[in-house]
Amino acid sequence: SISLAVSVEDGALVFRSAGYRIGVGWMRLSLPKFLWPGGLAVKHEEISEDLFRFSMLLEHPLLGQLLYQVGEYEENLR
Repeated sequence: SISLAVSVEDGALVFRSAGYRIGVGWMRLSLPKFLWPGGLAVKHEEISEDLFRFSMLLEHPLLGQLLYQVGEYEENLR
């Protein structure tokens, strides 16, 4: 599982990885930073009243960018 730190940056809601844990039976063990798959950043920014952009970036310190996804979504509240 991932622990996330939440902040607001330029009006967008941003979630950044703050720690990773692995489950072994009933135990949850924190992974040391050198075993993390990378730094995760998820951003949710409002474009208009019914449209928002979602982006996700996973970067490893040695391997570079492992994942990048961005999409715009329309909220249909009918």
